[in-house]
Amino acid sequence: MKCKGNVRLPKSTLKRLLKEAVDKADAKYDYDFRVSAEAVEALEEYIINLIWRTAPMIRRSAQREGRKTIKEKDIKAVLEQEHEQVFRIEHEFLEVETHEGLCGN
Repeated sequence: MKCKGNVRLPKSTLKRLLKEAVDKADAKYDYDFRVSAEAVEALEEYIINLIWRTAPMIRRSAQREGRKTIKEKDIKAVLEQEHEQVFRIEHEFLEVETHEGLCGN
């Protein structure tokens, strides 16, 4: 899946951010990861698609309050809904996987 639009994010910033986050993700292990160009492109694609996917909901959030300005609370509300949906899907998947594992024994 390719990114919508023609806006690009700074790859060097994404690479630095991803490397720092991955390197510090588990404090007990001191490991210096490298980040491939393909990993940076995948992260950029994900972030851009997230913005395009959530933009209509963010817009509606502002419009409901009669605003033309997108505020932090609009974005946080929509991203929280996105997170809850992902969590529900993961939870349902894990439940199904667990039940299938028990039934298969």
